[in-house]
Amino acid sequence: MMAKSELISARPHPEGFLEAYPRPGTGHHGEVLASFLQSDVQADLTTARAFLDEIAAAARGEKPQPGGVGNAFWIAIEPTGAIIRSAVVEGASPERYSLVELQEALETWIAGIERARRNGDARSDPPAGGGGPEAVLGAYVTAAWTETYRGVVSPWECDVTEHFTIAYYFDRLADAAATMAEILGLRDKTGSALRGFDVRFVRELRAGASFHILSAPIALDENAIRFGHQIVDSADGEVTAWIEETLDYAAAPLPRDLRDAIGQRLSPWPGPPVERRPEPATTEGFIVTARDRIKPMELDAEGKLALSGFVHRFTAGCIQALAAIGATSSYMEAERRGYSTFELALRVTGFPRLGVPVLVETGIVHLGNSSIRFVHRMCDPATGAEYARLGQFGVQLDLDARRPAALPERLREAAMRLLVPTVSQGQ
Repeated sequence: MMAKSELISARPHPEGFLEAYPRPGTGHHGEVLASFLQSDVQADLTTARAFLDEIAAAARGEKPQPGGVGNAFWIAIEPTGAIIRSAVVEGASPERYSLVELQEALETWIAGIERARRNGDARSDPPAGGGGPEAVLGAYVTAAWTETYRGVVSPWECDVTEHFTIAYYFDRLADAAATMAEILGLRDKTGSALRGFDVRFVRELRAGASFHILSAPIALDENAIRFGHQIVDSADGEVTAWIEETLDYAAAPLPRDLRDAIGQRLSPWPGPPVERRPEPATTEGFIVTARDRIKPMELDAEGKLALSGFVHRFTAGCIQALAAIGATSSYMEAERRGYSTFELALRVTGFPRLGVPVLVETGIVHLGNSSIRFVHRMCDPATGAEYARLGQFGVQLDLDARRPAALPERLREAAMRLLVPTVSQGQ
């Protein structure tokens, strides 16, 4: 029988998804554990049960697995207990838990997920008449959330880390965004907007996976509109990635009647909040990681460089930067390692024309035990004018265990030479 946690509770949020709450009087100890469940375990029963297996192994005195980083936290489970520390707050102190405390919290969270699934959403009691939001196996759906894409992951779209290449996510996102713009009457107005995408990956998609995208407008002001996109595994309904897309219309504001009409269709955002990361204080110290020209096959329906065209080059920049610190293809193959991205922040401010040369430069702005955050910029090699920028946060992944692995010291030393100060550090 599952034990009830004395540190956290799992309760339905009014908007229809499950939320972890620290119990009264537990203070920071309960808050960290609730945040860990909410951001890193989410509605994934497989992950929750895998942690229970690790706890059981630790209780038997077996050799612990190395600690690893998830969406927002680093966790290590050992025979003496568990340690959880924020992976996104610089200088965060670790919080220690007994194996029983962590086990009871996970069992409470699992019970909440299973209760929500039995009820058809994340509420203990569905609303009378069957109206209101419906959380189908992790994906948040209301009448305002529209399916904007459905398809599969082709084998040739997977990378050396053995899952769906990030550029192809943006290939599908472009379809979803165009469909959403068309529905809202924005199709002929998106060309004038600056675009931004904040992506949080939750689960891998592998070759042959079926998936679909749900989209809705989630925020609106005088100068910008924000869409939410959920990438959903069609097989089990679990969200595999959350995306917030921002269209900035400050240069050509939308007509008031159109803004008012869109405002009537706004939906609450059930995904994780966007983490605003520090930007580099300088690009001095960035290294050249890609150089080529824009090709006809990379253009979208409007004749502009497609989103995937930007991201393919940034992916090349990532691989070049990894090689520059010693994480070469031969190292990755011999050690069964890869770089797994869990967060992206893309900003597109200009579009290079067909045939023109482009340059990508890359720097490192964060270096952790297993994590590296890169910043890539695509620019005109002659003038330095920037077309786009991508913040890419990921971890070195053990391809067999499918969990983060610590960077070897020689790679860390090489990476330190590419580390650039951020704005907050440089001021």
